[in-house]
Amino acid sequence: MEFWISVLLTILGYLPGVLYAVYVILSVDPRRHDDDYVYVA
Repeated sequence: MEFWISVLLTILGYLPGVLYAVYVILSVDPRRHDDDYVYVA
């Protein structure tokens, strides 16, 4: 969902899209998707 919001804001103007992308990168917890991957050793 964040991707599409960023694309829409970038279409509306370069700066709003970049600012939103930076906000998402800084605010999203890096462990948010830890359960999505299975590691095989």
